[in-house]
Amino acid sequence: MKYGHRVLLCCVLITAGVVLLTAQSGKITDKDPKTAEAITALDGEKNILFVGNSLVIFGNIPEQLRTVSEMYGVKVNYRDISKLGVTLGFTKTEAIRSMESNRYDYVVLQEHGVRIAEQPSDFLSDLKELCAAARASGAIPVFYSPSGMRTSGARGPDKDIQAALTLAYTEAISHCDAKFVNAGEAWIYAYDKHSHIDLFADSVHANGAGGFFTAAVFASTLFNLHIKDIPEPNRHYNGDDALILGQAAWEYVSYLKENNKAPAKPVTVKDGTNSRAKNQGK
Repeated sequence: MKYGHRVLLCCVLITAGVVLLTAQSGKITDKDPKTAEAITALDGEKNILFVGNSLVIFGNIPEQLRTVSEMYGVKVNYRDISKLGVTLGFTKTEAIRSMESNRYDYVVLQEHGVRIAEQPSDFLSDLKELCAAARASGAIPVFYSPSGMRTSGARGPDKDIQAALTLAYTEAISHCDAKFVNAGEAWIYAYDKHSHIDLFADSVHANGAGGFFTAAVFASTLFNLHIKDIPEPNRHYNGDDALILGQAAWEYVSYLKENNKAPAKPVTVKDGTNSRAKNQGK
C-alpha cells in the first residue's frame, strides 16, 4: 500500500473517532475565568497551547503531561483547541487569537497526516504563520509529530509513514524557529525495545500507555525531565510498564540532545547492554 493511501486510511480512522473530554485541573477552557485576561507565566509554571486533532486528544496527552510534570515540580496549565479530524488551517484563526490574548510559554502544533502528504505547501504556509504568531506573542513553537498508523498485522507503527512525517516536520523546521517533539520516532524506539507494551488503542490513536509515553517524551524534550514514576490516578495500565516507558522516553530524547542529532538523521541509542538503530528519515 502506498504512503498516500495509507495516510488516507489514517484520515478515515481519525475522523471516525469519538472521545469524551472532561475538564481537568490545570486545563484552561473557554469557560475558565482565567481566559478573560492574559495568563501570566510564574516561576515553575508553564502555559501551553495545543493545536492539533485526535492525535492530541486520544491518550489525553495534555492532561498526562500536566500530571507527570507536576510530580517533578513543573506546573503545567494548558488549553487544548484540538478537534477531531481537522488540519491546522481549520484551527489557525482560533489559535492566533488565543496567542494574542493569552500568555503561553509553548504552542504545540500538530498537522493532519493527509495534508502533509497531499498539500505540503499549505502545511508549510500554515506552520510558518503559526510559528510567527507564537514568537510574536513570546511563546516557543513546538512541532509535534505523533506516531504513524499501524498497518494490518504489524505490532508497532509503520516505519515508512513515520519516516515521511519526520522528514516533513524536519524540513519545516528549516523554515521556522521551532522545537521538535518527535514522539512518533520515539514510539518506534519503544516498540523495538519493549514490544510487549502496546501503545495503540486502535491502528491510529494512543491508548493510556501511549498517552503516558508521549507525555514523557514531551516532558523530556521541553523540561528535561526523566520520568521515573507514574501518578496513582493514571494506573489504568501496568505501573511497571510505565516505568519502562518513562526510561525509554528519556533514553531516546537525551541521546538526541547529548549527541546533537538532527531529527532526520540515523540514530543509534545505546542502553549499556545493546544498541538499537533508528532510522529517523530517508
